[in-house]
Amino acid sequence: MINQKNPIILSLFWGITSTWLMGAELGIPVSLCARASSLPKLTASDLLKPTAFAMTMLVLIGGLAGINSYRNAKKEINTYQKISKKKGLNVTLVQAKTRVNKKLQKEFSKGTRGVPFEKMTSWKICHDIHTAIYAGGVLVVLGLCLYILRLRKIR
Repeated sequence: MINQKNPIILSLFWGITSTWLMGAELGIPVSLCARASSLPKLTASDLLKPTAFAMTMLVLIGGLAGINSYRNAKKEINTYQKISKKKGLNVTLVQAKTRVNKKLQKEFSKGTRGVPFEKMTSWKICHDIHTAIYAGGVLVVLGLCLYILRLRKIR
């Protein structure tokens, strides 16, 4: 879709593209819950507060996932340092993940989908946030749908 090597442009492009698509896919069940059947129908203004709450939940989910992933990344770097010291390498914290021997690089980078070793920590943090928000989005929309149906029944 886009022939670009700049990571900022790539992330903006795919962030906007996938957010729009995910929003459309998850908006359909919400709109059906608000308008379908013989129950009293809800308007867009009726859904402002519940939707704002849902979006706030997603921001919290993403933030917590980022904090958790960052903490895990720091532990991982400490692991690299310990292994490096056992191997007799004298490395700093920043160098720890890039100066470990090739065998260890291969071992630690399994499952990173071809991401260069020196960028693995950043990639993992972004991946964890992305995955948490998508999974959280599905759960938040399910909760929003249940709330909407309950709201329609009591009206």
